[in-house]
Amino acid sequence: MKTLKIFMVLALALAALIFCTGGRGLAGRAYSYIWPTYRVERVSYTVHHGDTLYSIAYMYASQQDRWDDLRGIVMDIKQANGLGDGDAYWLDPGRKIVVPLQREVKQ
Repeated sequence: MKTLKIFMVLALALAALIFCTGGRGLAGRAYSYIWPTYRVERVSYTVHHGDTLYSIAYMYASQQDRWDDLRGIVMDIKQANGLGDGDAYWLDPGRKIVVPLQREVKQ
């Protein structure tokens, strides 16, 4: 219980520092290191013969700054392209799809 109180006091002190400095300085950098901010970068990909959403997600998984398992990346791709569950199995070669990548915003 004592550890929780110490953590809460330190968290409030960090929040006060961030608020007082306007997010700049050491406190702002500490906050962005602990809770980074991400933006979505949309990359265009042309489907090749034999591609699946999982193979595409696997290709782009290492290019994201935020870790997510393949299922999460597949869901992001489906949502960005308006694909339903049944549409995911019919990726025609030559079709262009959007792959949303999570990139960390550097401050």
